[in-house]
Amino acid sequence: MESIEAVTARLRADHPVGRIAGNLREVVYGGNDGIVTTFAVVAGFAGAAMGGDTALVGAVAVLLFGLANLFSDAAAMGLGAFLSARSQRDVYFAVRAAELAEIHANPEAERTEIRDLLRAKGVSAADAAQFADLYIRHPELAADFMMRHEMGMADPSDEVPSVTALTTFTSFILFGSIPLIPYF
Repeated sequence: MESIEAVTARLRADHPVGRIAGNLREVVYGGNDGIVTTFAVVAGFAGAAMGGDTALVGAVAVLLFGLANLFSDAAAMGLGAFLSARSQRDVYFAVRAAELAEIHANPEAERTEIRDLLRAKGVSAADAAQFADLYIRHPELAADFMMRHEMGMADPSDEVPSVTALTTFTSFILFGSIPLIPYF
């Protein structure tokens, strides 16, 4: 029998999603914050530097403070994205372990919950009962189903916190550089 990893890899190869699409949230979040915060710093220093003889010094100060802001905020955003992704992953697996324990301790109650969730999604009573019976015979699948449909939590197994952090950092730097371009 083919492993779940092999099946998943094969199916993903048939239905590819680009790297950016897989990390779009981080690209948008990092990019938006990069533009806004760097623009705010640049605008503030540019406005403060407006005044006759200090124009050249003002432009250098704007550039220095803009770059300092750019890299320090990008590092903070990247670290925040890493810690957030790792924390979300830890919480998911702790809640999933508790759900799995519930399935083993009280399968009848969990069968009823699965059936009720399926019925609420429009599945017929007979089909919902069959699905619930099938899920309860496979506790790992039942736990995955309950995490998604009862707890509303998506499996973060494919999310790599370091990639999330690097994507956020890079997006922040790229988009956050835009307000600095006139000062180079």
